[in-house]
Amino acid sequence: MTSRISFWSEEQKKIQAKYDLQMTREAVESLLARIKSLESLGRITKKESDQLQKSANDILKRIEKAVK
Repeated sequence: MTSRISFWSEEQKKIQAKYDLQMTREAVESLLARIKSLESLGRITKKESDQLQKSANDILKRIEKAVK
């Protein structure tokens, strides 16, 4: 895949980065929903849930910062 990307124009790279960021956001939203579900089922504690949610949001912020 890297060889294909090396031939892309800057505009194509920006479009791909936006798409990748959107897919990442959706993955994090899914993960957050799963964490909340586990908490509501009593599989993890509120504290664990909060820590996992914070970590997921931190990762998303780092990725957003890297893409911009």
